[in-house]
Amino acid sequence: MEAAAHVVRLFSSILALCLALIALAGASAAQTAGERCPRTPLAPLGSSNGGGGALYLNPPGLMDSSRFFSQAVVAPRGATVHVAGQTGFRVDRSIAPTKEGQMAQAFKNVKIALEAAHARTDQVVSMNVYIVGYAEADLEELAHCTAAYFPPDRLPASTLVPVPRLARSELLFEIDVTAVIPSP
Repeated sequence: MEAAAHVVRLFSSILALCLALIALAGASAAQTAGERCPRTPLAPLGSSNGGGGALYLNPPGLMDSSRFFSQAVVAPRGATVHVAGQTGFRVDRSIAPTKEGQMAQAFKNVKIALEAAHARTDQVVSMNVYIVGYAEADLEELAHCTAAYFPPDRLPASTLVPVPRLARSELLFEIDVTAVIPSP
C-alpha cells in the first residue's frame, strides 16, 4: 500500500513538471514569434536602381541576387557612416534567445545607430553578416529582415560569413553596415 502511494505521489510530481514544461515551451514560442523580423513581402526577382544618389547594380553577367542584395553599389559623394557590428543585445544588455530574435534585434540596432548618425537604412551601401551555426534555412529569415529594413530597389552589397563563434558564446548573429549620406 505504501509503495502504491509513493508511485502516485511520484506520478503526480512528474505530471506537474511536464505540465509546467509544456506551459514554459508555449510561452517561449510565443515570445520567439514576437522577436522576428516583420513578414514584409519579399521583392520579386529583377533589378532596378534606387534613389538617394547611389547606383545599385545587379549586372546581367552575375547571378540574380536582387531578392537579397545588390552585387555592386556605386556610392555618391558624401559623409560615410560605418556602423559597428550589431548583435542581439537589447538596450538592457539582455540578449534575444533565438537566432531569429537576434537577427531582428540586430537590424533594429543598426537602424538606431544610423539614425543617431543622421542616416537612413535606404542610404546603406554595404553590409556584412556573420552567422554562428549557419544553415541555408537562415537565408529566409535574413531575407525577411533585409526586406523589412531596406527598400527593394536599394539593397546593399552584402557578404554573409558563417563563423564558429562571435564575441560572446550566446551571440548567434552580427551585422555591420556602411552608409553614405549624399552631399547636399
